[in-house]
Amino acid sequence: MSSLPEGLPLEIKSALQAIDYKFDANSGTKPIYFAAYSTIKKEGWDCAEDDLKKNLNEVLELLKQDNDIGDRDAKLQKLTECISEIDTRIGFYSIAFYLEHKFKYLRTLARLSKVKRPKSYHQFRYEEIGQLRELEPTKKLRRKITIPEEVTKQSYDQYLIDFESENYNPNMDSYRKFHEKTDPRSLICHSISEVYQWFNNKLTLVYENAKSTKTVDEKASRLLHKLCLDESRGLTDHRFTPYTYMAVPNDFKEGQAQLTVLQGIQFGGTAGAGREHYYELQEGKYTWAGALDQWKS
Repeated sequence: MSSLPEGLPLEIKSALQAIDYKFDANSGTKPIYFAAYSTIKKEGWDCAEDDLKKNLNEVLELLKQDNDIGDRDAKLQKLTECISEIDTRIGFYSIAFYLEHKFKYLRTLARLSKVKRPKSYHQFRYEEIGQLRELEPTKKLRRKITIPEEVTKQSYDQYLIDFESENYNPNMDSYRKFHEKTDPRSLICHSISEVYQWFNNKLTLVYENAKSTKTVDEKASRLLHKLCLDESRGLTDHRFTPYTYMAVPNDFKEGQAQLTVLQGIQFGGTAGAGREHYYELQEGKYTWAGALDQWKS
């Protein structure tokens, strides 16, 4: 295996070497992208762990008084069970904690804060005409039945008014805020600071964001997917040139407890996937601890 490309920033090299990344400069003609990201901690990240059960108990009290939500007793029972199972000793921001509670209190709060969406106009019109056609026994005549566009538009406007009235819940914003306060993945995000392209034995800086420590213009995985796809197009005879990318923290320090690596691959055509990989320091070595899907195509 070759050493990492000359000219690649030391912080990127250090992180990749820490996870024993195998780089082969002569592995093929597809481009490889090396990126660095900044970690942005949102308001409340520092007290979220200490306040977790307090916030969830406040959700319980809010839910007890919520007369607009369906299956309230079942939701109360489920959330109470979830709270009793919480143990933050494994680390609130660890991948283990997130995977442990992804389908427990996190999913319960996500469902509480989920806004029910009305039918689209196309679906509404299709169903209205369908109901009318069901009344006609003759198949030949049934196909000719329709409703004037202006009539279904008026009916759809009234449907939206009725839908809003029937589904309005004044507590929805509160549920959403509590979900954000108690979801570790919503309190910390990544912002890409620089991206280097390795292709035909040449290293090129293709993206740089000097403000990455303060602002997030786009979700890191989405930016990487789009940027690498655009930068790779036309490099080979393929319509969609295959590529891979690796993104590591720009402030990595040897000995830190955890390391998060954003990794993606685009195969031939438009098929590909991006994942967020987690490594934990164990006996002096970074060991893979799990991964979460970021995107698929």
